[in-house]
Amino acid sequence: MKILLFTLIIMNFKSIANETKTINLTQLWSQLITWHPLVLIKQYKLESSDGEIEQSSKKINPEFSFEIEEFGGSKSRKGFDDALVQVSLSQLFERGKKRQKRITISEIEKSIEILETNKSIQELFFEMKEKYLETLFSKSRLQLELALYKMTLEFEEVMKKLVKYGKISPIGLERVKILKSSSQIDLNEAQSQFKINKMELFSLSGFDEKIESFKLLDLKENSFSDENFDWNKSVQMKIFNKKLELQKAKLNLERSKAKQDYSFGGAIQNFTGNDEKAFVLSYTVALGVYDRNQGGIRAQKARVNIQKEQIRLDLLNLRVKLKKLKNQMSFSKSKLNTLKNIIVPSSEKLYQRVIKAQNAGKSDYLAVLEARRNLIENKRLELNIKHQLLIEKNKIDQILLNKVLEIK
Repeated sequence: MKILLFTLIIMNFKSIANETKTINLTQLWSQLITWHPLVLIKQYKLESSDGEIEQSSKKINPEFSFEIEEFGGSKSRKGFDDALVQVSLSQLFERGKKRQKRITISEIEKSIEILETNKSIQELFFEMKEKYLETLFSKSRLQLELALYKMTLEFEEVMKKLVKYGKISPIGLERVKILKSSSQIDLNEAQSQFKINKMELFSLSGFDEKIESFKLLDLKENSFSDENFDWNKSVQMKIFNKKLELQKAKLNLERSKAKQDYSFGGAIQNFTGNDEKAFVLSYTVALGVYDRNQGGIRAQKARVNIQKEQIRLDLLNLRVKLKKLKNQMSFSKSKLNTLKNIIVPSSEKLYQRVIKAQNAGKSDYLAVLEARRNLIENKRLELNIKHQLLIEKNKIDQILLNKVLEIK
């Protein structure tokens, strides 16, 4: 039964490792951008911005007026004989280039919309990349737990022989059985986590979940440094600066409102009583005696200053976050190098030596268990640190918005 169980686990592992279908990060991303709602939202937002620009460019419609006066009264005014008929046409004219300033505001808002939508899509890429890394990590953990379980089965067979020939107490074999059960639980947990991560990744990207084999990423990059990074060329800074430009454009519009608009019109009057006609010209303008939009200008000046300080604050927060991640990444790299080059190799050698010593009757099974425990802990720790390092690097890439796969 145990041999059958082990055979089934090995066959399951080989089916994962030898699966002919493969998929990598580029393929997942190419699939995602063909259907994800965020990409469609981007198109609709651009259409909305184009509509705003078009509407801002429209001039104010002229007004048509038709009036009849002095009719339907009493005595001589009873009918329409002495009525006054007036047909007029008037047009409001804006001063201070208000229409052009509204167009400018709409165009800047469109630029911000494009930048923010692209930023959202880039963030979506990094979200997918993190899920990809999680899936690769869970697959690596599954392979590790499977190898550890195989070691446990091999150790159990050795212990059975030792008990059979009376070299150790049967109590030792019972401890190994407990160890095997614990290892089986860890293996089942790793299998379950791999399935969950794979499901989340493929659900996000829209791929067939049955694809189980992955091409590993090439992640042998050097550590990042922001010393030569031009923050002014980053997408985030472009958004900040565009928002500041928008507030300044709105300030220009508020200032133009201090200039009062005027209306110019003309009319034709028809006196039905004597069939005479006359023309009327009109000019209307508000007198800027009380309201010259001082409050609106003052409020918008404050919004400009708020945006300037917000840029400084956001940039400071980004730098602090980046510095923290870089320190964490540096520590993780140092820890990983120690584990990879010293601790794990030493643990493997120690385990092999203890096994040989036990076979030669020079060591007991407790020493083997202790050496195995140390080896397992160190291997798991190495895998966890490697996973943590990749996640930290992905977060740094997201802050700097380093090279992202082409967004179509």
